[in-house]
Amino acid sequence: MHRILIVGPRGGGKKESVLRALQLEDVAVQEMTLCNTYFSMDIGVWIDEYEEVEEWIALWGGEEADEAKAAVRCLVCLEAEDAGRMEALFDCDKVVVDGEEDGEWEAVEAHDAARLRQLIETSVAEVADAEETVREGMDLQDSYDTLVSLRAAPLDPEAKRTQAMDAIRRLL
Repeated sequence: MHRILIVGPRGGGKKESVLRALQLEDVAVQEMTLCNTYFSMDIGVWIDEYEEVEEWIALWGGEEADEAKAAVRCLVCLEAEDAGRMEALFDCDKVVVDGEEDGEWEAVEAHDAARLRQLIETSVAEVADAEETVREGMDLQDSYDTLVSLRAAPLDPEAKRTQAMDAIRRLL
């Protein structure tokens, strides 16, 4: 399952605004449903806080965090000053709350629920589209492999034709 990671300093007021905007509870792990005209998807949400950003970066920068980092599809940083230091840790879309947009980060105000949801939905939709493309490519490769193997198969022509048509129909 893909995850959204919302992270910021402990005790910061932005967390409450963002959680309220996304209609989330103040618990570390939960799910939310993203739904628009094109898709509906449940996505996990991790909410993480830190006392010192350097300690948090060291924790998430370690090898043992690689699997967790790979699951994060959208990083929402609640502290603009810390965003730049977090950037290299995650290969995903990044949203900074009450900060400046630049090449890596989209900016949003903490209370702007519609824009925040839009950025998260866009991030997740892009990943879902990419995964669907990969699945379709795998289906195409499987059908191609089936057709190639049928050439050398010791089957009568009618059986080959039937299996070839089945492989082609799976693509449709």
